Amino acid sequence: DSFDGNKASGSYGEGAAIKCSGNQINLTVKNSTFKNNFATVRGGAIYAMGNVSIESSVFMDNNAGNAKSIYVYGAKLNIENSIILDENAINSSAGASVVANNNWWGTNDKPNDINDAVNITNWVKMKADYSPNDANTGDEIVITAVFDNDRLPQGILTVTFTSNSGKLNQIVKVKNAKANV
Repeated sequence: DSFDGNKASGSYGEGAAIKCSGNQINLTVKNSTFKNNFATVRGGAIYAMGNVSIESSVFMDNNAGNAKSIYVYGAKLNIENSIILDENAINSSAGASVVANNNWWGTNDKPNDINDAVNITNWVKMKADYSPNDANTGDEIVITAVFDNDRLPQGILTVTFTSNSGKLNQIVKVKNAKANV
């Protein structure tokens, strides 16, 4: 499913794509894309008071006054194997439990703009390599970027390969956690 361009405005503008309120509600999101959603208050894409499980989904270009992608109020959120490209993507209220492991945050570093209550112990990293390993200047080589999680959503990520000489400037889609040129 794709949630694109939704808006939640006004003083109760929460969860532009999905607003899940009620402590007895359990929400499961799989293989979904949340893009260009906007909430004036919290949770540009999702606002949840119930327990939420998110897997293999994409969050990009969402915006809100607080928590550009997801806001969890006093509930549990588990998000994994997803692509999260929004800054300040996840936030939660007191009493909420948030685990966000095995996700690609657009960088090899642990995201530093996430609420301290969000538990992130493992995140996806990208490694680049080339072959042949004994290549000399002027030799043709293959450069490969590999993500260490092959369960990320397919067909979304791209890798831009560039060189100092200017002879290489290609954008390649990632397939099966790899991109090469």
